[in-house]
Amino acid sequence: MDTIVSLKLNPEVERAYEFISNTIIALSKDESWRVRLTVADKINEILTFPNLPDYLKKNVIDIFSTLITDYEAETRNKCCNRLETLAEIIGKTDNFDKIIIQLKSIQKDNVSYVRSSLASSLLRLAPLVGKTKTNEYIFPIFMNMINDEIHDIRMILIKNIDRLHEVINIDAYVQSIIPSLLEIASNKSWRVRLQITESIPAIARILVIIIFNLLYFFN
Repeated sequence: MDTIVSLKLNPEVERAYEFISNTIIALSKDESWRVRLTVADKINEILTFPNLPDYLKKNVIDIFSTLITDYEAETRNKCCNRLETLAEIIGKTDNFDKIIIQLKSIQKDNVSYVRSSLASSLLRLAPLVGKTKTNEYIFPIFMNMINDEIHDIRMILIKNIDRLHEVINIDAYVQSIIPSLLEIASNKSWRVRLQITESIPAIARILVIIIFNLLYFFN
């Protein structure tokens, strides 16, 4: 603890951190989307830097929450791909709220592969952010995206649905999910039907729990 305090009081160290902060902010606003994408890619490494001051952590999180809605799809996509690792670092803290709030802005992104990347990370966040954030942010986005026009996006969500059920009870909403399952299961493409087959274990685990709870209730 003494070492950390001395570092904060050292003017040279403070100037170094200020330089790092200003550099990251400037790069996150670079006119080249490749530069902004690289900033998004390195956010997790920056946040795990030893003895990083709280104000710099806040700056980094603010930068990432802005990059999530960047006008370049590749940058937004990279942010979505980094969400799970970022949640492992700060998921259950208030710092993650700024980031998770921004996910609502891209749930209907006009680029399908961005939505696909969000779908891949979304339900994996649930155990990492906890019940309150899952109920308030993750679940409403899931319910909107489960009806996405792209069947691959719906499949990604269905494959990870047990991650959601680990954290909150979704029994009452299963009827809203079943139509998507039936639509995918009857798709003309055998590859799509194969995907739904691969998801049966996750779906079955949830249905078994629901049936067990119903039997217990009526007995």
